Amino acid sequence: MCAGAVSGSAALVREVSPARAEELAQAACRDAGDALLQATVDVFGSRYARLGAGVVLHRGELQKSCVILRAVVGGGEGVAFTNDLSTEGLSGARERAIASARSVPTDPDHPGLPTSEEAGEPAEVDAWDEATAVGDFGAETRELEAALEASRSHDAKLSGIVEHCHRARAVVNSRGLVRTRRSTHARARLIANCGEGSGHGGALVGESRALLLGELGDKAGRVAAAARAPVSVKPGRYDVLLEPEAVIELLTWFGMIAFGAHSVSEGTSFLAGTRGQDLTGAQVNLYDPGPEAALLPVSFDAEGVARQRVDFVVEGRGGDVVHDRLSARRAGCCSTGHWRTSDIFPVPGPGTEAIVFGPGTDGGSLLEKLGDGLHVHRFHYVNGFLDPKKARMTGLTRDGLFQVRGGELGPAVRDLRFTENLLEAFSRIDGLGDTLHSVAGFWGDLDGACAAPRILIRDFLFSSGCAPD
Repeated sequence: MCAGAVSGSAALVREVSPARAEELAQAACRDAGDALLQATVDVFGSRYARLGAGVVLHRGELQKSCVILRAVVGGGEGVAFTNDLSTEGLSGARERAIASARSVPTDPDHPGLPTSEEAGEPAEVDAWDEATAVGDFGAETRELEAALEASRSHDAKLSGIVEHCHRARAVVNSRGLVRTRRSTHARARLIANCGEGSGHGGALVGESRALLLGELGDKAGRVAAAARAPVSVKPGRYDVLLEPEAVIELLTWFGMIAFGAHSVSEGTSFLAGTRGQDLTGAQVNLYDPGPEAALLPVSFDAEGVARQRVDFVVEGRGGDVVHDRLSARRAGCCSTGHWRTSDIFPVPGPGTEAIVFGPGTDGGSLLEKLGDGLHVHRFHYVNGFLDPKKARMTGLTRDGLFQVRGGELGPAVRDLRFTENLLEAFSRIDGLGDTLHSVAGFWGDLDGACAAPRILIRDFLFSSGCAPD
């Protein structure tokens, strides 16, 4: 990991390349002996700016790499991680993975590692933007100043982070599979503060030119200024308009508790045994877009298997879940290309982070349609484990909660805690925006991205309030 001057970006792009990732993966798979080996290598580079108290605090560059070594020996599997790219570092990770595979009980269902034919042909997707990868120091400086100035115009001070990122991935295994891809994205998470109020402006996009920091800074500052002197309201049921950022926080939890094959096989997912059954309102469509370019296109997973679209909820009825090759064999179906693991959550298995809440047809009239209620900008500290079978969750509002009266924004409200059965809540949807918005999740590794529209829900339960300091 290194930080340095932004002028080094071109050299960083050359270092963060599919060729470099494949070279590391090939080196990691050498000397396997009787083990089957898979190396998944991610190399990552970014230019970043950190903001605080209304100024740019620091700018620099970051480069990092992660190598995942996966070994299969006689039906036993072991996984090891390293960011030591030396010969010794790769060799040590390889030895740890093989030793782990030898030490665990064998699994008669284990499918081994895939050949290129078994992994399927990945869709051809273009997720690379040269301008985002290389960058323009002057243009990025002007964008940062636009964000800061927009927030200042509301007498608010901006903090947060802005990143312009590029990434290369290679998956190589000892059965001859070689897959590489490269991608770019840009993201911002900006928080403005004004009095007691705070506002958020965030986005995740594939190209820097689409980040529009001035608009994000203006939104954060405008919301913070409007929320500077909140009032308290009693907990209870309110009609609510949820901004996309609030919906995405819920989608992230849906991915953890319901949309993976393991949660279905364990019987904890609300999708277990409910295929084709009514779960929620007919307006609800939840899916992983797979290789589609609606968000950040992903053509294959960390196992090298071609990624597929998966529909979790279709017009309110139960659908499918994501699989890797092992869970698919046990379920008698095919992998959807969703094998995942990371050094943060190092248990391999099927999972998704690319979840879309399908848009509706409502344009800018949702506040008017809401009538009287609450306008929610974000949720945080959400807990989705209260009752996963019913998608019962709790959490707090954040960065802008407002009363709505007669379709017009009213005074800011102190944060409230919600506690809701979200399947039931989604059956009370009375409006869906026609535009998707995406932000980076807190735990996301950007293997895709969540996106959602604005959502109007009737009778949403807020179970308690937050007392003023």
